[in-house]
Amino acid sequence: TPGMSDLPRLAFAGAHQAIKEQLAHDPNPKVLLDKHSNTGWTPLTAAAYAGQIHIVTLLLALGARTELRARANNKTAYENCLLGQRNVQTPTSNHQACLVLLDAANIELPQCEPCEPCRPPLPHGVVSA
Repeated sequence: TPGMSDLPRLAFAGAHQAIKEQLAHDPNPKVLLDKHSNTGWTPLTAAAYAGQIHIVTLLLALGARTELRARANNKTAYENCLLGQRNVQTPTSNHQACLVLLDAANIELPQCEPCEPCRPPLPHGVVSA
């Protein structure tokens, strides 16, 4: 299918309606959900990196696999979410996407202790050591 490599690009851009239309018109949408693009991204890893919380939620609801790694950087959707949080303009949306992915991937909080989204906020006036 010519549009297969478009899904990660659409996911990165947050094109919710276009993703739903592409999946609706594909004879095998489940395969399309987890297909890597020519540049090595799955729709979920691309959406996670970009902090597209609505797309992450949509893809997970449709059955996208959280354990797949982007071939571009060998990171899972959750790991790309953390990486994207440092590199995109909307760290808050990445934080929300990371929390959704934590839950979907059944990642225990202690495993991600060093990451910003998982740390509870410090009490007012307390400075980290």
